[in-house]
Amino acid sequence: MLCMPSYLGGYTNTETKLDFTGQPQQSITYHKRDSNSSVLTTTELFTYTP
Repeated sequence: MLCMPSYLGGYTNTETKLDFTGQPQQSITYHKRDSNSSVLTTTELFTYTP
């Protein structure tokens, strides 16, 4: 998990699920602009073709 605090008091957290070769399969990002805003969640799914 990667956590980056914001100068406004919010944050951005990123969680990445890797497969056994180290390639990302899924990435979930949680972002909150400041302490008064709601959390925005973004989910990305990755697929690879040989």
